[in-house]
Amino acid sequence: MAFRFQKSDRLLTSFEFQRVYESGMHAADDTLVVIVSPNSLAISRLGLAVSRKAGNAVMRN
Repeated sequence: MAFRFQKSDRLLTSFEFQRVYESGMHAADDTLVVIVSPNSLAISRLGLAVSRKAGNAVMRN
């Protein structure tokens, strides 16, 4: 069983991620950083960025 977000529910481009990084509010602890930024859409969207510290691409995916 696969749990996936639809394409319309995800941040996809580097521009979208950069906009959130620059204008969003940050909250963090030892293992997780959450960055939120309001948008003008009727839905919330999600983007995940996993650090290379978590392992190589196979491990991260």
